[in-house]
Amino acid sequence: MIKVSSLSLFFASAMFLVACGDSAGDADSGVQLKDQGTNNPDGGTNNPDGNVNNPDGNVNNPDGNVNNPDGSTPAACNPVTDTNCGQGETCRLNLAAPAGPQCRMPIGGPVAYLASCAGAPDSCAPGLTCLDPGDGAICLKICDAGDDTDCANLGNDPNGYGCVGPLQAAPAYGLCLPNPPACVPWDDMCEATNYCEYTGGANDFGCIPEGTAVAGGACSPQNPCMKGSMCLNLGQGGTCMTPCNPTGGAGCGQDEVCFGIQDQNGQALPFGFCDDAPTTCTVLSDNCPAGEYCQAYQDGNFCSTEGTAQVGQPCSGANLCMRGAVCDGQNCRQVCDPAASPSTCPNAGMCQNAGEFGVCP
Repeated sequence: MIKVSSLSLFFASAMFLVACGDSAGDADSGVQLKDQGTNNPDGGTNNPDGNVNNPDGNVNNPDGNVNNPDGSTPAACNPVTDTNCGQGETCRLNLAAPAGPQCRMPIGGPVAYLASCAGAPDSCAPGLTCLDPGDGAICLKICDAGDDTDCANLGNDPNGYGCVGPLQAAPAYGLCLPNPPACVPWDDMCEATNYCEYTGGANDFGCIPEGTAVAGGACSPQNPCMKGSMCLNLGQGGTCMTPCNPTGGAGCGQDEVCFGIQDQNGQALPFGFCDDAPTTCTVLSDNCPAGEYCQAYQDGNFCSTEGTAQVGQPCSGANLCMRGAVCDGQNCRQVCDPAASPSTCPNAGMCQNAGEFGVCP
């Protein structure tokens, strides 16, 4: 059972979350793509030093940009706006080392957005780049990572388009991809081969292809969950967990409760996860079983799995306190009785009253 990572702490939140999904709707960002932009404009072979010939026979500049027809060097081009290239060239995003924008001369096409460019990497229409998201090379629109406005008016998909990224090889950029169909995670109405996954900001859920990871098992963007679970990382690695409505607990079983989740910025997310109801306890007497300790939360005091963090050490995420201490959201604090005289704190320190118990300075 996940304890400390599943509730809001009495003093401050220590919740962290990373959502997982497939490359078409995931906000965890690590989209690995195969670069397709290596053909020479004239169909010739590479020079012995590995640089690609220009149409006039000149060699690429060391930064990978193609010389302008007059032999001058263009400024770094922008693959989002397709600007700063020479006459007749278009700005593509190269993901092979050295990764980055590259001016190239179109050959063939123009191939439209999401259409296949396999075997013809320079055939995409201006403003598009030939990349392989895993199912074959297609022409894709590049966007500034996190900026969905770059993806407006691309097509007629009823779910719209969003910027998926950042890309691992080029973190400043993402890819414009169709948004997955909207869904409710605890009332999964996605088609049979899909499941409802958290894909980004608040209230952002989408139907994505389900995987083979079972409930309670490890998961990742490359190993998604089966229908009925979501891939969550609460500090102990991606795990398939049953989603629920934090308001009312819809989605959980009779002996389970719905624990709310906060993101890295402390903002409550619009879903939670189901887990067994925790055992209540008293912090001062710590009546929890061996291997657990009594931790104070906003919702009450509950037995949590004992950690190894000592008094004064950080206790955020999966780094839990030892028995006899509580986590204030940042560090482990020794528990004390504010009514005790003399003080039980080290060096006769004053026990700071925290309600039904106290903590040492």
